[in-house]
Amino acid sequence: MSQLLRLESTLNCISVSLDVPTDLMPRADGTVGPGSVPQSVANLKFRKVGDVNWIDAQPLCPIKTTRYHGGKRGNYSVDYYTGSILFLSPGTEYEILVTLRGITYTKTIRTRMDVHQITPHGDVRPVPTTLDANNNVIITEGGPDEDHPVVYDGENMYLDCNRFYINVPNVLVKNLGLGGQCNIRANNVRLHNCTLNDTSYLVMIYANNATITNCRLLGNETTDVNGYAGEGVQTDKKNRGTVVKGCEIKGVADAYSYGWGNIDFIDNVVHTIVDDLFESDENWDNLRCIGNIFAGDERLTHEGVRPHNGFSMQPMNSGPWYIIGNAFRVAPEQSWVKKGKAGGPVFFANNYVRVNSTSNQAYIEGWWNKSLGCFCNNVFLSEIDYRLARRAGDYYYDFIKNYGRFESNVYIYPDGKEGKLWSTQDGTLSVSQCQAKGFEINSAYATEADLVGDGVAADFTTAKVITGITNGGLGASTWEKPYDFSDGVVEPDPQPEPDPDCSQYEAELANYRRILQEGLALKQQLEAEIASLNTQNASLISQVDSLTTTVTVIQEQLSDLGKQTGDLHKQLLAKDSEIANLNESLQVCNDASSAKDQQISTLNVMISDRDSIINDLNVQLANCVDNEEVNRLQNQITALQEQLNNIVSAWNQFKQLLGD
Repeated sequence: MSQLLRLESTLNCISVSLDVPTDLMPRADGTVGPGSVPQSVANLKFRKVGDVNWIDAQPLCPIKTTRYHGGKRGNYSVDYYTGSILFLSPGTEYEILVTLRGITYTKTIRTRMDVHQITPHGDVRPVPTTLDANNNVIITEGGPDEDHPVVYDGENMYLDCNRFYINVPNVLVKNLGLGGQCNIRANNVRLHNCTLNDTSYLVMIYANNATITNCRLLGNETTDVNGYAGEGVQTDKKNRGTVVKGCEIKGVADAYSYGWGNIDFIDNVVHTIVDDLFESDENWDNLRCIGNIFAGDERLTHEGVRPHNGFSMQPMNSGPWYIIGNAFRVAPEQSWVKKGKAGGPVFFANNYVRVNSTSNQAYIEGWWNKSLGCFCNNVFLSEIDYRLARRAGDYYYDFIKNYGRFESNVYIYPDGKEGKLWSTQDGTLSVSQCQAKGFEINSAYATEADLVGDGVAADFTTAKVITGITNGGLGASTWEKPYDFSDGVVEPDPQPEPDPDCSQYEAELANYRRILQEGLALKQQLEAEIASLNTQNASLISQVDSLTTTVTVIQEQLSDLGKQTGDLHKQLLAKDSEIANLNESLQVCNDASSAKDQQISTLNVMISDRDSIINDLNVQLANCVDNEEVNRLQNQITALQEQLNNIVSAWNQFKQLLGD
């Protein structure tokens, strides 16, 4: 039944989905069949191919969701199990094992190779610089598969254009400075170590499995809020497998937007954003936001440049989503989580969230699956005396009682007081009040001074162990702050500006020019040697062609001789058969001749006997005086003579027959 198991991989994660037949879908009452929200978990294990021991991952989440669109519920629902395996190594084969109600499903998949593991298809090529009539550059040649892409190396060049289109699959572009938008329209495209500058959308993705690594995506840098537009990375809503890892994104409206599923946003630094730090609207399954720094540029923040929301999800079409080990350093104008209309569980763990706006709130509607979602091991720091989250309306009791798997969180307020936590229409619940209702177990208040070096609160040492999340090497480990916020500014070191006074580099430049001239002379020498070798090679090719023609003629002659030999062999076999038949006929004749000779000998003896009798009778006749006796003898002689005549006649017939 492995055909029911669907696997997708990225560099560091694997998405696992189990399409359960309707008649096997578990119900809440323990039975199976259609018509109920699935409640049983599907246990998930994995191991590297060749390893003996299995490793536990987060169980697959049962999903029964109705898609939201435009704020309205639709009729698009699905029943399946899905989840992710995190913290994996690139280019590595893994075995996957899923167990549901005693039935096992197994499959093998390899994680995506990074740029250091792939093998380029052919020689590494320079990035094309030819512009079309619309000031665009178009990449039109790709590799045979994702592990063997055509590699284009910008060699740190800067290309100014309107659009940089990649219209073919299996392409890697690296080391390119691009003034314009990169537009990806084919599968398995990679950007690595590139810097993009544009005043609008920097990377637009309309295909599957795009990988953006170690890139700087720099939009507009201005103090004018209205000067920010577009997205750092925007993925079409129907595409999967996008990876954005190790990048800096700044100066745009949204750092990341949209997509379908199996998406990784890992180890990035995001700052100077005016809309949403991470806009995950309308994603479906297995969205992973891990180990990122969402930080404010303090110079611009004070002048009004700050995001509207931290994490936008309007809506979450399915799940699960993994928001792990991130630092939301900048406090948004509106919400750190906006309109969380969720169709599945969310794992919000090991995050650091800073709040300092009176409008900060989290609209959460059915966010946390009561058995699988979690809100654990997070640090919330409020710089003002205000609620950390608000849940208005009639749903908050369901939210608290049914979806309240909140554990091991630290809440920090000014002066370390027990501040407001969950604001409802009936009042505000503190940590102790939440604990009295059965959630926020092991959670506590602290002061910022209570945080020690690894982010653990001095009076709070118990963290919730979350299988496959708390343990692992990617992102923040338990209670480890992913970044040091002591300076209040998080911004990668800027690129050094060129020194306008170049006098100090003149000697170095002259030396480089000398090296360049020597290199050009060597280049000419090598080109002459190459030309000579090409001539020799052409002569050898001609000789080879002539020999090839001769060999072909000889082969044709040998083929003709072979045909003649075959014909002669056939004739020889026919003559041998004819001789055998003649020998057989001769033997028959020889046998017949021997028999006739024996008959002739026998007849000669009979003739001799008769002659002797006749002589005897003639003698007797001569001596006989009795006429009667003579007559008797004469009659006997006559009879014997007739016999003799008959014998002679037979003898003549035999001689005739023998002659014939």
